[in-house]
Formats: sequence, structure tokens, C-alpha cells
Amino acid sequence: MNTVDNDFQSISEQLRNTPWTVSCEEVSGVSTAVLVRRVERAPGGPSEARIGASRVTKIENGDTKNLSNDPLTGEKAFRPKSPMGVQTGLAGTASASVPPLTVSGAGSPAFGDLATVRAMSTGEFAPTIAFDTEFTYLPDGSRRIDSYQFSVFDPEDTAWRFEIVLLPLVDECLAVEDSLAVVVRESGLWRAAGLPDPKGVPRRDFWVDGDYRASMAALFKHHSVKIVLAGHYLPADLTAFARPARQRGDGRYDDIMRRVTSASGGLVSLKPIRMIARPGSHGTGERWLPLSITVRDTMGQSAPGQKSLAVLGAVCGVPKLGIGDSIEDMTRMRRERLVEFLDYGVNDAVIVLEYLTALWGVDAVPAVTLSGGGAHALRAGIKEYWGIAGASNAEFMARFQGLVRVNDGEAADDDGLSFYSVRSLTPVDGDANQAHSAYKKAFHGGWNSCLRVGHFPTRTYDHDIQSAYPSAMAAIVDVDFENGCIEEVIKDRDLTPEDFPLGIVTPLVAYASWEFPEGVEPCLPVKVGQSVVYSRTSEGAGAAQGEGMDAVGFDGFNGAWVCGPELALALKLGARVRVQIGYRLRVLQHDGGPSRSMRAAVRQMVADRAEAKRVWGKGSLVEQVVKVACNSCYGKLAQDVAERSGWNAWAEEMESIGGSSVTSPYHAAMITSLVRALLLGMANEVDLISVTTDGFITSEDDVEAFDCFGASDVFRDAREALVGDPGVWEVKHEQDDLVNLTTRGNVSARLGGVLARAGLKTPSDLRPRFDADDTERDRLSLEERRWFRGLAVSRTGKVVNEYTSFPSFRELSRSKDRVDFHPVERAPEVSLDFDMKRRPVMETLRVDRVDGYELAGFDTAPWDNVHDYQRAREIARHIAAMRPGTTGSDRPTGCLRTVEEWRTWQRRYDSVAGRRIRTAESALLTELVAAHKEGLVSLPVLASRVPVEQKLAWLGSLGHGEFSRAQWEHMSKRDRRARVLADVDLAALVEVVEGLPER
Repeated sequence: MNTVDNDFQSISEQLRNTPWTVSCEEVSGVSTAVLVRRVERAPGGPSEARIGASRVTKIENGDTKNLSNDPLTGEKAFRPKSPMGVQTGLAGTASASVPPLTVSGAGSPAFGDLATVRAMSTGEFAPTIAFDTEFTYLPDGSRRIDSYQFSVFDPEDTAWRFEIVLLPLVDECLAVEDSLAVVVRESGLWRAAGLPDPKGVPRRDFWVDGDYRASMAALFKHHSVKIVLAGHYLPADLTAFARPARQRGDGRYDDIMRRVTSASGGLVSLKPIRMIARPGSHGTGERWLPLSITVRDTMGQSAPGQKSLAVLGAVCGVPKLGIGDSIEDMTRMRRERLVEFLDYGVNDAVIVLEYLTALWGVDAVPAVTLSGGGAHALRAGIKEYWGIAGASNAEFMARFQGLVRVNDGEAADDDGLSFYSVRSLTPVDGDANQAHSAYKKAFHGGWNSCLRVGHFPTRTYDHDIQSAYPSAMAAIVDVDFENGCIEEVIKDRDLTPEDFPLGIVTPLVAYASWEFPEGVEPCLPVKVGQSVVYSRTSEGAGAAQGEGMDAVGFDGFNGAWVCGPELALALKLGARVRVQIGYRLRVLQHDGGPSRSMRAAVRQMVADRAEAKRVWGKGSLVEQVVKVACNSCYGKLAQDVAERSGWNAWAEEMESIGGSSVTSPYHAAMITSLVRALLLGMANEVDLISVTTDGFITSEDDVEAFDCFGASDVFRDAREALVGDPGVWEVKHEQDDLVNLTTRGNVSARLGGVLARAGLKTPSDLRPRFDADDTERDRLSLEERRWFRGLAVSRTGKVVNEYTSFPSFRELSRSKDRVDFHPVERAPEVSLDFDMKRRPVMETLRVDRVDGYELAGFDTAPWDNVHDYQRAREIARHIAAMRPGTTGSDRPTGCLRTVEEWRTWQRRYDSVAGRRIRTAESALLTELVAAHKEGLVSLPVLASRVPVEQKLAWLGSLGHGEFSRAQWEHMSKRDRRARVLADVDLAALVEVVEGLPER
């Protein structure tokens, strides 16, 4: 027997007397073992699951035997594929999940009865085929696909499911359409679709001579098999299918990787993908099986931080299995422990199937992602509030977003912002066009900043705004796009409190300059590169930031686009704000007052979440789904307002991702501005150590009573309306050993304390396995904290951060030079230095000791202007790139950790332009030599008639580092001395000279 026969015989022998049926067929031209079993889903939970006899075949004495009255024989099979596997239970058994969510008892709602869930659902139905693959990496880095596993409900009785596994008997991949054809055949989905034969429809029944397009239209209109192909982290599994051999056009029609897009860490299709399996002979009798495939990924169907299969399995009652080190060589496991291999492999597909069923219902087509579903729920709530629930979405777009759809072929007269142009939309009128453009420019993310650096061995608290963005959404008023949204144009004048009739939530946006009094925390943001800085004045903002503008005499308006909440706060802080151009928008009235449609929509979600907690329990799947929907709404409002690009696999080019169904620059910019205004108001009442988007660290244990210059009242009102409790703040962490390094970079060594890693990836050996218990997770959390703290306080330069990643969607889907899914080892150098978004107050510089290492600590203050920040940042970046005091082409990186390193930064910052300073110590020696040669101070050793080498040795003996012959020669040049002496404090230098030894 050949290798294929031997492999198949081994498979048959190992599966003798198990529920698996076995047949051997050609799938995509590849010899493949097709395994099928039928499993009863357990109404009472996984422990009650049992394996039932397959309707197809079972193994008896090495032969396959039909058990069904209507057999599906091996000759009708094609080939499916599988994703990365999980586990199902003991060998020969399968774990089943709970049935669709319902609640018994009078008056108890079902999951789908919640208004939020109804609005999130697509209302469409198609059988879900969940899949997974197992594979092994070979020494050359390529991978061998060991199996493709599928799980699908029996279309005749959804109390049962089919588990179908394809085992290639040679090292080749299977085509997706052929693999799915096997599943359609073995599961009976072809009958449910009304097809006469599992192979599909004879070509003669639909073919239109000479018209391929018309033929395909007829085939899919009358015979399409609609399915949802779902997996978990599909970049690993969808890439396991063979690239198509048959080419239509440039091949993209038959290449599933060209038909999907990346979303929420997974892969999805935005519309059904048409593919055709064509088994059997050619000619007029050739049968075509038309598949309409909707691709979904559970990465986009789960809450942030709860995306692992283990978590999803726990939610739906299908525990994920573990196989230890066997995962490193699945080929061997398949060969030696096939039953266990199959149980492990098919279980991941079962988790996907049962999770999506628990989430959406049997055979419901899931929303593209939960966040997309949340946008639909937001839209539904707003339409309900306005009394237009039955109206088209066109009316919603016009009233809420100020947008209308452009007819095909029409040119739009607008600013062409990507968030609407990609979706073929345009502003409703000129007012809306101006407002969209202005608010887009005024949009920024959260306020993230480090206000104090060092070690804080006293009790500190991390306070968060409760549901910050939903609460802000509930406070924002709507604008009237129907009657011209701009009510007043503000031009060339100072802002006054009268410009804010609704206070901090007045819908106003302006291009403004500003100057704050000394001693306050400024609250008006300006974007500088990729950072947002809050400078005391607007000097250096606007045109002054342009390339080369520092060398020209252009004295333009220094300012930035800013939103109403922060502008209103600025006036309360005593700032003078001058507007070049600005707009106050017309407030939409509803039921006798300002319209707050988002408040009504969010309140519905909050009510549904509370009901979910009551009925299903806190932390239940239902409660988490509604929570994700609510929390994702802000992201959908802001989608592509700050332009983002993604890879279009179909066109093979980067393009703007476009807006969502609810994207609105006005709402997005006002929401983030309001949250920032609350935090910035707090910063003017409380000493903050760090602030991150929706919270801050301080030594104050209770901050609820602070007014934040009126911002707190706005949030209290919103919280009262949403949850019936005006409380705004909650403590998320507390600690007495805080180490604060930079923005999003701080750590406590204790459980329950903060940990923000400043962009570092945690080493794999410090990440808990999916089945780790609480004790193990706590142990690893402590180890992770020690790891990060140790790196931070002992670093001498940038930190090398080794981690494993995987290829990008672009690399996985491009037609040329496509790569397979494989681990990529990366080791970037990451700086943990203070990011300079605020001015270090060097008078407060101190030495902290942490774990035996020196760590400089200091307070910070706002920069006076943008130019000062840019200069400070560039000096810090240069120090990080090349360690001061070193030379050569391979100079090590540097850092700002110790007091001496900060002194070097300070000397460079304080020096005149053109002067080169290596270190603070070397700068002092240079100044001594320059002042001596210029006759400003007297140094007898340097004046004596001795060789230069002796003078250099004396300078080196002073304890300030070495002084080279080249540096000595440089100081013999008058222009070099002039640059050094231009910023020398001569009185201080004289004091140094008086304390020097004479020889």
C-alpha cells in the first residue's frame, strides 16, 4: 500500500468502535479522510451531552456502513477546512452547549425581547457553519494543515449538530468551496436549501448561452445555499484554505482572502461572498453548488478583554480543552492519538457555534461586529426618541448626521471628508459642510498626560469617571440640520460667557488663540505631531507649525480649532480667548426643550443592561453584550473622524475606512471635549499625578464633591438621568508604592494597584494560560509588575521588548508575495522616558530610590508655547537615540532616568542654538576651558607651560568626565567659544573655579 492508503487505514483502525464515520475521497484533488459524527446538544449543559449515531455511516470492522434511510454516501463528498482547534471533552464524547437563551416564568423576557438586542440583530437567517483548523509549523517556517473541523446544526433537528472533520492525507491545502460542499452534503443543508442533489444544480438548468453574468444571476437567484462561515481569529484559519487554482479575472473572485476585511482583530465579509463548488464531470450535466457565504469572526462578537475561546466557551457552557505541549506538534498527535486529536480539534468549532447561537439565536446571521450592532441600537433609540422609528435611515442621516446619500454619477459640492465621501454621502447644505469640517479639525481623543514623575510611597487612588463616554453622550444636545445648523458666526473677537447660553454643553466650535494666567492648568488642546499638548498660550500653533516657518517672517494667527466645553472652561479659568472664525450651532428643540436624543438611546441600553443583570445575572452573556453595545457607541460616532486607513484586499490598496452608520464629527468632538473638560477642571482643583482618558491618579481619596468649574453638574445630571444616581466617580485602583514614569506608564507592585506598561508587550511566560486558576493569575500579575518595574528603574537606554506577532491582513491577503500565517519574532526598542508633553520643573528635581536604583522625580507645569515643547521633545529624543558621552557609529541608546541624565537634558535645553553638549559634566569642563581662553577666569594649571596632555589629565581628574584633545582644539576657535559662553552663568562658573584644586 502507498502512504495515502496506509494513513487512511491507520485512521480507520483508530476510529473503530467510535461514533466517527470514515470515508476517503478526493477533495480539491487532494486525498482526504472525511469524518462525521452527529452529536446531541445538551439541554441541561455540557455534562449531559451525548454522541448519537450519524445519519451517514459508522465504522464496523474497518468498513463504513450506512445507518440512514436516506444515505449520504462518500461519492457525494467534497472538502471543507478547519481552524485552530480547541477541546471538547473525553475521547469519544462531545461537549454540548446550552440552548438559545430564554427565561422561564411569567413575565420574564427572552434575550431577543430586549430593545437593544432587537436593534442590534440583522433580522436575517442562514445556517451557521463554525470551523477551526489544526496545523503544525515545520522547520522551514511553513505550516502543515493537519485538519479542518466544522460544526453545524442538523437542519432537520437543531437539538443535534454535525461535527465534520477533513484530514488531508497528503501535505496540501483544501479549497474553501469544496470543503464547505462536503459540510453541506454531510449535514443535509442541501435538502434544507431545496436542492435536488447534494452536488448542486445541473449546468443545463440555469446556463444562458453566451452570458456568464446572466447565468450566475439565475443560479444564485433560484438555487443559492446561504451560510454563515464563522471562526475564532480567522487570520489563522481562513488562510489555511488553498489559494484558488481556477482564475476569473485577476483571481480575486475565487480568493476568499480578497473578499474579506479586517475588523475587531478578526476577518469578516461586509456582504455575502458568492463561490461555486463544481464536483463531478464537465459538460451540460456538470453540477454547480452555489454558496452564498457570510464570514463572521467571534473576535468581533465578544467584549474587550474577554475574547479568548476559553472565555467564550465558559459563557456558552462548552469548556475549552487543553493538550499541553502537544500543541507544538499536532501532526504527531493526529498520528498517535487521533481520537483525542479530534475531540480537541472539533471543540473550538463547537464553541464558536454555540457561542454565536447563545448570542443571536439558532441560525441567525450575526451583526458584523458587536460594536456595529451597538451603532444600530443607538440609531434605533434616537429614531424612537424623535418619533421616526418607522422612517427610513435616510431621514436619520439627515437629522442626526446632517448627511444625505449622493446619487450615482452625481458630483458632490463639499469638502470631501473621508468619513462621508467613502460612503457616497454629502452634507445636507453649506452650514452642515462648514460644521462638519470645523468639528473634524477640533476632534481629539482623551486627555492623557503625566503630571508628576517619580516614586510615590504614599497612598494614591485611581479615580475613573463612571461610564465616561455614555455619560457624556447623555449630556450633549442635538443641532438642527433641517433649518441651517449655524445660528451665529463668530468673527475676529474675544469670547465672552454670553457666547455659552447652555454653559459648557453649548454647541460651539472656533479657530482661536489664547493666553492663560500663570499658575492654572490650561485646557485648550493643540495637536503637535502625534501628541496633543495643552500650552499656556497658543504661540507657535497653527501656521507656525508648518515646515520651514520658523525661518520666515510670516506673522500669522497662532491658534487651533477648539470645542465648546473646553472654550467655556477656559473663560472660567481666566483665559483670554480670541476667535478668528467660529460657529455657534442652532440647538434642535424637542418636547419644549433642547433635544438630547443620545440620552434617550443610551438610557434604553442602560435599562436593558439592568434587566439583563436581573434576569440572567451580573457578568452574564446578555449583560456583557448590552454593555459592549453601549460602550462601543462613542467609537462608532467617531469612526474615521480622525482619518484612519485600512487595507482593501479587493482593490489591493490602502483606503480610508469610512464612517459608520452613526458617524458624526459634531457629536464625537463634543463628547470627547466634555470628558476632557471634566478632567481638566479637576486638574485645577486637585493635584494630579497622572491622567488617562477617563480617570486620574491623585492622593485625594474622595473627589465627588469637587465642582470642576461646573462640569461636574453636567455629568451628575446625565448620571441621574441614566441610572438614577448622580455619582460621577469610582475608585478603580489604589496603591502605596506608585512608580510614575510617563503618559500611560506607571506601576504598583501590589495586586489591585495600577499597571500601565507604556506600550511594552508582556513576555509570553508572564501571561496566564486559558485554564489558569485565580491563584496562578495573581502570581503572574505580581511577576508582570515586578518585570515592568525592574525594567523601568534599572534601564540605561531604550528597552528591548521581545514579543511574537503575526503577519498583517495586508501581508496575508495580497496577490503578490503573500505570506502564510506564522509567528514573527519582533524586538523593538521602546523608550520609557517622560514624553515631554509638559515642562519638567527642574527646581523640584530629586533623587528617589526604588529597588536600589536611582529614579529622578520632579513636578511638571504646562509649556508656555508650542515651540518650547517641540525643542524639549527633540532634545529628549536625541538623548534616547544616542547615549550622551558616547561616540561611534554603534552608539548605545540613552534614557532620562537619573538626576545626572536630566541635568544633561537641562543643559542642552538651556543652551543657545548651535552649541553641542554631550553631557552636563562635559559641558562644565567645556565652559571652564572656554572662559579661561577668553580671559574671563584664571586657571593656573591651564595657563602653565606644560604639555596639553597634562592639562587634559588635570581636567579629567576633576570628576566631570574626560576632556579630549579635539574638544581642547575646538575651544581654541573664537566662534566655538562664543557659542559656549553665550549662555554661561559666569558668577556660578567663578564659584566652581574657586573650589577647584590648583594642581
